[in-house]
Amino acid sequence: LPAPEVARLLRRRLAAEPGVAEVNVTGGGFLTIALADDAEAAFLRAILAAPPAPSLPEDPALDAARWAAVAGGDPHGALLVQREENPLFLVRYARARCAGLARAAEALDVPPEPGAAPLQLPAERELLTALGDGGRPAPRLTAIADALLTVEALRPTLPVGDEKPGAVHRARLALAQATGTVLADGLHALGISAPERL
Repeated sequence: LPAPEVARLLRRRLAAEPGVAEVNVTGGGFLTIALADDAEAAFLRAILAAPPAPSLPEDPALDAARWAAVAGGDPHGALLVQREENPLFLVRYARARCAGLARAAEALDVPPEPGAAPLQLPAERELLTALGDGGRPAPRLTAIADALLTVEALRPTLPVGDEKPGAVHRARLALAQATGTVLADGLHALGISAPERL
């Protein structure tokens, strides 16, 4: 099909996606996509609404071998060491961190609420971008894990000390839980266990 015709077909599909306000075909088949004001919230809601990946039994040797098959690394050495330099550990740790935040939020009665408050930190924007990026699973998961841990180091997801839970905590929790979901789904797709705790 000619490019403008393909663009028109894509336009119809994209216009129906959550968070998309408008799609226009320009020039020789280029698409201009305008996002709705609540695009980020719609994106996070879609991730949170997806059914969770089934859990796989933990088997460190098998997990390391499967990671090595797609991303490289020594499945009998470095990939078995639980340190931040190990990309497999980093991804599994970030997943477990997200699960821990969900448990703590439940204990504090703080529900996740995408869009409850704006996510304004550049690191939060980078995490949202990493969640939306495609690409090969292992490097993508590592980028997501790095972005989550950067966000967590800059500001806590949940209230600290005497701080009262507020809209910002609900929005941050939605981002963390969506991140945990994407990490768990990615690990599951690789046949690697996605721990709730480490």
